[in-house]
Amino acid sequence: MRIQQNLGIALSCSDNLTDALSRITDAVLQIKGMDCVGIYLVDSVTGGLDLVTHSGLSPDFVKSVSHYDADSMNARLAMEGNVIYRDDPKAILSKQEALQNEGLRCLAIVPVQYKGKVVAALNLASHTCKKVPESARNTIETIAVQIGPVIARVKAEDALRESEDKFRRLFRSIPVPTFIWQRQNEDFTLAGYNDAAEVITHGKIHDALGVRASDWCS
Repeated sequence: MRIQQNLGIALSCSDNLTDALSRITDAVLQIKGMDCVGIYLVDSVTGGLDLVTHSGLSPDFVKSVSHYDADSMNARLAMEGNVIYRDDPKAILSKQEALQNEGLRCLAIVPVQYKGKVVAALNLASHTCKKVPESARNTIETIAVQIGPVIARVKAEDALRESEDKFRRLFRSIPVPTFIWQRQNEDFTLAGYNDAAEVITHGKIHDALGVRASDWCS
C-alpha cells in the first residue's frame, strides 16, 4: 500500500513520459525480491514492443530484448492481456546466449491496459529469487492497473506537444508573411506571426502583438 500510495503521488506530478516511466521503475524496484525491471510500450502502428526504460539488467541483455516484433512470442504473450509468472524464464526469453547468461531466476510479465487495450508491458525479474513471491504479486498487478491511465495520458500529452511543435516549425517556415489573429470580444488582436512577417517588418511586428485589428485599420 505504501509503494502504491507513493507512486500515485509521484505520478500526479509527472508531465512527460520519461519522468513517469522513471518514477514507475523506482517504485516497482521497491517490491521485495525484484531486482530488475523493464517497461515496454506498444507501438500503435506495428503492434511491436519497444523497451523504453530499464534497471538492473546487463547491457548485452538489454540489447537482446530491446524490441519484439508483433508476431514474436513475447509480444503475443503481452498482448493477450494475461499476467505471466515464470520460475524459469530462460525458455520464454529465447535461446540467445546473452539471455541465458543473464541469470534471471524468475520473471513476471504484466500487461498494462487502458480502456481494455494493452498499452505497455511491465516486466519484473530477479537474479536471486527462485519465484516471484506470492506476497508481491498483488502489488505488481495493482501497480499495473494504476499506471495504465497514466501512461496513456502522458503519451497523449507528449504526442500533442510534438504535434504542436511541428505546427509551429511549419508555420514559422512559411515563405509568405503570415499572421495569427485571436478573437477578442467584437474585435481581433494580433497573436502571432511567422519569420517572413518578421523579416518584412524588420522586426517591428513584435511591437504589434496584442494590438487590435480595428486600430490597425484606423
